[in-house]
Amino acid sequence: MVKAGRLGQKTLVGFYKYKDQQGRGEPDPTLAGIVKPLIRKQEKLTEQQISSRLFLPMVLEATRVLAERKVRDPRDVDLGLIYGIGFPPFKGGLLFWPTRSAPAS
Repeated sequence: MVKAGRLGQKTLVGFYKYKDQQGRGEPDPTLAGIVKPLIRKQEKLTEQQISSRLFLPMVLEATRVLAERKVRDPRDVDLGLIYGIGFPPFKGGLLFWPTRSAPAS
């Protein structure tokens, strides 16, 4: 969008097309042609794939915290997520989660 000069209201074109810098934008029909090459092929994801895509970034960050010794015990990470963001306690915590949901080998 930046390379195309579509910077929003200040250039009167972005994701929307503007009549002036104060007005509301309207859908821009030319946008589809700009973003079409950037859209990945749509694929049907399984529940396991969706779950992994949501949780793996959190697991990676938790392992970094442990590696940098910012917490004393992995249970501290699990408790922080249970009480901090409402991770379901019946799942055992984020670091316990991958061992429970990993496919059987």
